[in-house]
Amino acid sequence: MPPTETRELFERAREGSPEAVNAFFERSARKLLPIIRLKLGRTLRSEMESRDILQVVLCKSFERLKQVQDPGAVMSWLARMAENEI
Repeated sequence: MPPTETRELFERAREGSPEAVNAFFERSARKLLPIIRLKLGRTLRSEMESRDILQVVLCKSFERLKQVQDPGAVMSWLARMAENEI
């Protein structure tokens, strides 16, 4: 999805469109899960479930979606949240 489409999807999600929220989080999850697995490494991966961390991050981000100032930096924001959970 081109950056302009991603921004539009994010803006619609932030405005509360259920379809946009769902699409945004599905798209974000596909990108964020490999980041979480990489950050966990082999040792922690056996103790923590990547998908559990992903779920926590997506739930927290849903609550804070309106706080994001720059839609272009949303993946960085999500990755930082994931790193904080790890």
